[in-house]
Amino acid sequence: MHFKLAKALDLLDINEFSIRDDAGTIVRSISVAEHAEALCCCLGRLGYFSAGSLTKAVDYLAAEKPFSCSKAIVTEDLIGVCEEALSNKTTPFDWFYFSENFCKEDYFQVDDIIDLIVFLNQTAFDRQFGVERNQLSINPFIAQHSDEFQKLAKILGVMTPLPPVQSSYYGTGIMGASSRSVECRIDYFNLLKVDCGTVWALSGYRKLSEDLDEERVMKAVAQKQKVQDITEVMMVNFLLEEKCKNKPIMLINSAVEQGHWRTTTEESARDIAKILLKKIQEEIQKEVVKPEKNTPPYPYHMMIIAEQPYSGRMQRQVQRVFNEEIQAQGLALRIVITVEGVGPGLEGKEGVDVKRLTRVNSELAALMAERFKDARIQYQTENLSVRLRDPKIIMYVSRDAAFQELNAVSQQPECFDTEKLGLSP
Repeated sequence: MHFKLAKALDLLDINEFSIRDDAGTIVRSISVAEHAEALCCCLGRLGYFSAGSLTKAVDYLAAEKPFSCSKAIVTEDLIGVCEEALSNKTTPFDWFYFSENFCKEDYFQVDDIIDLIVFLNQTAFDRQFGVERNQLSINPFIAQHSDEFQKLAKILGVMTPLPPVQSSYYGTGIMGASSRSVECRIDYFNLLKVDCGTVWALSGYRKLSEDLDEERVMKAVAQKQKVQDITEVMMVNFLLEEKCKNKPIMLINSAVEQGHWRTTTEESARDIAKILLKKIQEEIQKEVVKPEKNTPPYPYHMMIIAEQPYSGRMQRQVQRVFNEEIQAQGLALRIVITVEGVGPGLEGKEGVDVKRLTRVNSELAALMAERFKDARIQYQTENLSVRLRDPKIIMYVSRDAAFQELNAVSQQPECFDTEKLGLSP
């Protein structure tokens, strides 16, 4: 793998990790190369390295910030490499060739590579504003080769169990979702053998829907509340009362973030971060709970419970919000909170059908979007003078509108010194 591609994948946190079973025992170690190969093979096999997808990616990215040579040269280069990697008769995807040639030319910078990979991966998200995961279109490759996709998804870490690593946590958050997922998360919490610390259930405004939520639960909540418009927070409260009697769990009812139709993970994380930091500071001041070490910054562990394929993405969202809140309150030198995402794997009695794998594919894009946000922060810190592209031109839900807006503003022709670049005019 050439240096620039390796650096881009490192910033996107395509790293080595361990696959564990429900008991926490390591069953397989995934290397950086294996992780990277699975990601790129997945993109190729799902059709996201097609000539049409690559052309669109170059057009969109160049509209926001041009490459250092013409779009035609960039597009031809990318299409040639990807077609060669996908045409090897001995393997579905020639990772060795791809890793040595994708974006290796001087006219590609590390941020260009990050933007290209994330843009192409975002196609898998396949959800516009207001569209839920159960409304996704099934990718033809997943329908025809579900076993191959499932194998790749396991290597990408979004199907196997994520058991707790620590034996004790300062706090635990049970993440809100559809009724089926909330039940799964509460059941998982009830089976945990670790010290969960103070426990919160994070929820907020969302009207329950027959497409997402179980009819049994919806009827029971409506009967208990004696109202027609039942919401997620009502449902979570009902399930906590049903499944966690006599357990001290606090329910967080977060507001709807501006520009959204329901409460988001980030909004819930902001609420719990403020509560958690206030609690920590009061305890440090009163010496109610002695930190793990005697000198700051004091380390704390927070566990959030979801299930695959959502745990990893939510962990990144919550961790980023916690870091931002710690920084905003001027506590970076005093407190460090490490967020860990846990939850059961996908394989179980229900099996893993094509619809569920389609949701996995969409969630891989959502996870990549969170990796992208973290990568931008790190890259910008290391390269203060580099202007990065506006994420709106890359994210699935915003890029079409952003491209149209940029095209409406500027229709300037490309102009490059091909002799200086060492290219044929």
